[in-house]
Amino acid sequence: MTEHRSERAQVLLTIDCGNSTFDLRLCDVDGVPIRRERQVDLDLARFVGDRTPFVVASSVRSDRWAIVERELEGKGWPVRIAGVDFACPLQLAYPNPKELGTDRWIGALAAVRRHGDAVVIDCGTAVTWNVVRRDGVFLGGAIGLGLRSQIRSMRERAPELPDIEDAVLEAAELPRLPAVTTLDSLVLGIHRAFVHSLVGLRAELQVKAGLAAVTTVVTGGDAWLVLGGGGADLLGPRVVVESELIHDGLADLGRRSLGRIEFGRNGVHPE
Repeated sequence: MTEHRSERAQVLLTIDCGNSTFDLRLCDVDGVPIRRERQVDLDLARFVGDRTPFVVASSVRSDRWAIVERELEGKGWPVRIAGVDFACPLQLAYPNPKELGTDRWIGALAAVRRHGDAVVIDCGTAVTWNVVRRDGVFLGGAIGLGLRSQIRSMRERAPELPDIEDAVLEAAELPRLPAVTTLDSLVLGIHRAFVHSLVGLRAELQVKAGLAAVTTVVTGGDAWLVLGGGGADLLGPRVVVESELIHDGLADLGRRSLGRIEFGRNGVHPE
């Protein structure tokens, strides 16, 4: 793809190309957000308008990234891809860093800058737990099924049970325990089991990492589902929701490329 001089860029366009959606954000070259949108069918021209963006992207699926490449081809926008044009500025405990999804270290980079020692829980199609130490070391984590993935798996495996997806997505609050209907039992069982798995594995990772205290940073498209219905109380007091964590990390990489910021030792730098 042909690149033009980055000085032409008027805005930063960050693209988080996930398993199910294209998550887009525009911000100015100083990192101030302008707009954000999650798209199922990619439409960059409408989203960007007549601006000239500097594009920084991360992708977890090569087939979906091919759609982005087709959209970008011929536009003459400068493009940088995490993991290709940007190496991870964190120190990685992974023996083979190429195995690590770029979305995981990008979120960890943004989290450690703001919070120091942290466990990032990214709730999407998959859920990931990512442990990062304040000195800029990414220690690893775990990967599991996301909340919606669990709901849809149950629907496929047990089609005669009530469909609970709408009940979970649309509920103002969860049913009370103990539940006294099959639908309420399913909603509570799926939601509570999922949140307890987040809490339990977060605590185990913290102990194994030897960290006395961590900030739990919850992000991803389904973060609001997890934290609703008392989920935030189960996760404890040192919990923050950073709905644009991946975009913040991508924007940092873009601003670095444009000479707006510099990373310090081990990739960690102050705000």
